[in-house]
Amino acid sequence: MGNWQFVRLPAIVLAIGVIGYGIWQPIESDTVWLICLWTAAPLIALAARLSQPVIARGLARTVANLGLVVLVGFVLLSLQLLRQQFVRADTIYNHVAVAADGSTTSNVRPVIDSQRVLRGEIRDRDGRLIVGSEPVNGFARRTYPLANVYDPTIFSNLVGFFSTRFGQSGLEAIYAPYLTGERGNEWERLREQAVGAQRRGNNLGLTIDAELQAQVAALFGDRSGSAVVLDPRSGAILAMVSRPGYDPGRLSFDPSVADREAENTRIAEYWGALNSDGSGQPLLNRAAQGLYPPGSTFKTLTAIGALRYPDVGGPNVINCPPEYRPQPDAPPVVNAVDGLASLTGDPTDLERVYAYSCNTAFAQYATRIGAERLSEVAADFDIFTPRTVPDSYSGFTDLLAAPSLLYVDPGFLEQPRALADTGYGQGQLLVTPLQMAMMAARSRMTA
Repeated sequence: MGNWQFVRLPAIVLAIGVIGYGIWQPIESDTVWLICLWTAAPLIALAARLSQPVIARGLARTVANLGLVVLVGFVLLSLQLLRQQFVRADTIYNHVAVAADGSTTSNVRPVIDSQRVLRGEIRDRDGRLIVGSEPVNGFARRTYPLANVYDPTIFSNLVGFFSTRFGQSGLEAIYAPYLTGERGNEWERLREQAVGAQRRGNNLGLTIDAELQAQVAALFGDRSGSAVVLDPRSGAILAMVSRPGYDPGRLSFDPSVADREAENTRIAEYWGALNSDGSGQPLLNRAAQGLYPPGSTFKTLTAIGALRYPDVGGPNVINCPPEYRPQPDAPPVVNAVDGLASLTGDPTDLERVYAYSCNTAFAQYATRIGAERLSEVAADFDIFTPRTVPDSYSGFTDLLAAPSLLYVDPGFLEQPRALADTGYGQGQLLVTPLQMAMMAARSRMTA
């Protein structure tokens, strides 16, 4: 074995490097961490084996090998516990997982620990109190004062819920360390501890206008959908509505109720109703987590591509035929309205085909630009290909958002008809309403 001693040091260094890389991966990348952990296992075993004296074949060698296996397993378990209970302990403790249907799951322990904390208020841009707290028998109860003026469901998908049974979501989860006072205003925390006062959290001010939020929600009636209103000068979200919604107050535990079991049953029954078939997925924040084909709103991005690459895009050399066949063996692209060429002119330019939303013109632009250039332009607006989605994508610092996708299936844009369909907002495009609102705002400011 002496000839192998020179391998020991590189094995140790490589094992440390692999573990060091994996242990700092975000918790969303647990697969990467586990791959690194198991990759390091044989390196650790090799280094340990080379550190032992040579043992002749027999029972002693068998026992030594068995001990080596146990040792490596103990080291791997210790590294896993180190990551979970030290390196990523705070992140795991406060982690909010978002399911495919948009529902969220979080650790209920921080919620239970904060039952005695008067969580901070959440107010709109004009100071209207959307969510508050009040002391009840030494505990705290979350209140929703605007329910006396507006339908509380119109704010639910934005502010989220705070439940001792089901955790927290939305802004309640994202800003939980501040709303509970764990972060921010440390001197006040020390004062509360010194005098034994009930702990109070920090307040949260939103850019939302509650009155505008109510007006936008009223436009939906009983229909499902979402809408985003923002200020393109600052990016401030003035209204973000997702319908249907839910009443967050009905998920909040009321400490004044004597029968705690009955109170928990009430909350569980409402939770079950929200997650039942036919409920319309009220827990899904459609504005930030719903993925939909953008339709003609995507033509703005295709237009930007034609302007960015004028040599191939030819923005001012275009026509608007009733149909365009980019692929002989596929159905043609057609316009939503007949006779558009009489309105745009033939030939025409980008300004007129954009004004009349001509599908066939933007299909031509997309095929001229090509898949690679169109993907580059889309990436500038955070519309990703499946291979370029960041591992820990959250979209926005203040919101849990799903990544918008240019396509789903690998190689999709290699088909001319698929590329043409994408150019006018169809194909396999899946985007969030919030992302499209941000794209429109950015286009407006750079126009």
